[in-house]
Amino acid sequence: MKKKYNINQEIPVQPPIQEPGNASPLEHMLSSIDHQHEFSEEDRRLTAQIETIKLLISKLEGFATSNEETCGKFDEHANAMSSLADHLDEQTDKMKTIVIPAKVTTQSLRELEKYVNDIIQKEKNLLSQHRILQKQEWEICNDHLKSIIRDNKGVWLSNKVFWWAIGIFEVAVCLAIYFGGNALIKAIQ
Repeated sequence: MKKKYNINQEIPVQPPIQEPGNASPLEHMLSSIDHQHEFSEEDRRLTAQIETIKLLISKLEGFATSNEETCGKFDEHANAMSSLADHLDEQTDKMKTIVIPAKVTTQSLRELEKYVNDIIQKEKNLLSQHRILQKQEWEICNDHLKSIIRDNKGVWLSNKVFWWAIGIFEVAVCLAIYFGGNALIKAIQ
């Protein structure tokens, strides 16, 4: 059991001990007033601190209550999920035990075979149409390339080969001028 204290209780203050012959009653009264003033200031400071502590305690109690409510909600959700999982397990166990009777007759096998053959035939027809269209596209492309080649006669070079050929030609011309010029100068001298 907690011991309760009365915060608003006044504490009696003893007046300071008076040394004989040193202090007058007026000084004694003034010093007593100063002590009472100090005590009232201390009382106000302590009262403010007590109010702050009470406010903090009420906030902590509020936090504790909200945390308890949140934990309670989590527990409810966990219980609901657990019961749902148990129910699903029961349902899957029941479904595993269900036996569906099936009777296969020769008539149903013939119908299934006919259905499969129809699907295969439709796919073959689709592929043959696709091959015909593809062949037409290739012929159009070949005709286009043939017309380009007929209109442009000559040698076709890629950019890389063209620039290599130009570079080699320039070097050859420069060498011919250099060696030919030297030979011409020697012949003239």
